[in-house]
Amino acid sequence: MKQMLAYILIITGAVLIVAGFVLLQKNKIKTTSAVPSTLNDYNKMKGDEFEKYILLKFDKRYFRLIEWRSDKGHEGIYPESSQLPDMVFEFSSYTKKERFAIECKYRSHFINNSLEWANEQQIRTYNSFYEKEKIPVFIVIGTEGTASQPASLYIVPLKALKYPSVSKEYLQRFNKDQAQNFFYDNGVLK
Repeated sequence: MKQMLAYILIITGAVLIVAGFVLLQKNKIKTTSAVPSTLNDYNKMKGDEFEKYILLKFDKRYFRLIEWRSDKGHEGIYPESSQLPDMVFEFSSYTKKERFAIECKYRSHFINNSLEWANEQQIRTYNSFYEKEKIPVFIVIGTEGTASQPASLYIVPLKALKYPSVSKEYLQRFNKDQAQNFFYDNGVLK
């Protein structure tokens, strides 16, 4: 009797293992595109989530999205445009229209109370864009929380960020109340 019960348990376990494996394989096929396979894919996914979060902070009555660049590439080959700021907006009021660009940066945490928001080449590229286009560039940094709901949000004019790393203390002066949408006033994104 005990031996028969043991065989039944072994057979039941084997059937459950095979069924679980089949279900996992079916589920893997359905979700492969949503699961990042590398750290670069993961970072791109987080960047995309943060850009979508930021996009929804602009009221369509006042802001028109002119450009939204994608960081596309394959095997280390990227278009030059992917190095430019992520988005270009046009702000319209009754009296004026002005364009500006934003670069979105999400960082999940600070390290020793600072974070690296860009590398030196990126900073040069953003400054070159500013010089060529003659429009303000803002770096919008989300920290902690999640990319789609960061705990803190900062809007920093590019000219205020000279170095790749920035301290948490320095960012505090650019803190954005997340309950409010963005607004543009006299060349300043708020």
